[in-house]
Amino acid sequence: MNTILLIDDDPTMLKLLQTLLRIEGFDPVSWSGMGDVVAETIQIEPNIVLLDVNLRSANGIDLLRKMRATEDLAFLPVIMTSGIDYRVECMEAGANDFITKPYMPEVLIRSIRSHLVEEV
Repeated sequence: MNTILLIDDDPTMLKLLQTLLRIEGFDPVSWSGMGDVVAETIQIEPNIVLLDVNLRSANGIDLLRKMRATEDLAFLPVIMTSGIDYRVECMEAGANDFITKPYMPEVLIRSIRSHLVEEV
């Protein structure tokens, strides 16, 4: 089962995403919101990350840059989301995809499936 790390600080959005992803056969894990997101991501070992741009405690684009600069996370698929169109900034920072909120569930699932590396 593929693990998806959810990095979002909206509790309602997290609950909705967890429900949707479980229905689709994924194992969603939410970032604790505490400590270093890079270290926690390495510890969780997700197959893909869903990262919101606008977090209360951090900027998602800056977090993505830190992930890309970390050897263990340099090639981890990351899908960025936001209610504001930050597509260019996210893609330049190394995102695999960008989805503008609100989005339809099938758009998210299609993006996740297209960026997952098949487990051997």
